[in-house]
Amino acid sequence: MGNKKSPEELVEEIVASMQDVTGKKFNWWVKHAKKDGPDKQMACVKWLKENHGLKHYVALVIAAEAVGNSMRKSYSDPDKLLTNLYSGKKDHLRPAHDAAAKLIMGLGKDVSDRVCKTYVSYFKANQFAIVHPATQKLVDINLVLPKDTEADGVIEACKNSPGGERFNFRIRIGDASELDAAAKRWIKLAYKSAKG
Repeated sequence: MGNKKSPEELVEEIVASMQDVTGKKFNWWVKHAKKDGPDKQMACVKWLKENHGLKHYVALVIAAEAVGNSMRKSYSDPDKLLTNLYSGKKDHLRPAHDAAAKLIMGLGKDVSDRVCKTYVSYFKANQFAIVHPATQKLVDINLVLPKDTEADGVIEACKNSPGGERFNFRIRIGDASELDAAAKRWIKLAYKSAKG
């Protein structure tokens, strides 16, 4: 996960390499999926994988374009992605997110962020933190901590992080005031433990 490309750059890389990877150009796949594939995105992903042997992310980019949810366009405006992430019933959580983001970005000049549709990830050389609205009442700060770490009431074990199984603990906050000294220590440990 040392890749520091933006989601938009990654999608464009998949599109550009489509001919080499699959033997067909991206536009051919999109037309084929529109004509012969299911009209629901995840059903189309499954169809492309099962019927054409495509890898998941290649199929996902094709299917999204075929059903009108272009990933090429959706990642082009990080500010809009973040606004959408905390819109509607989750808009009151944005200050908690912003406080977590400020804390994480302030850990060092080597920290960068990447805004995705459902979360924001933070990197050193590798991802070490993800911040996302987990519910309508809570923001999760998912962390990669040493395996011998034990939950203590501030952090708790995490099994279903958007970042995958590497993210083994989380801190749940409802507002910025819950980022206390103990929470800050855990976030700093994740940063220090990250390679880079």
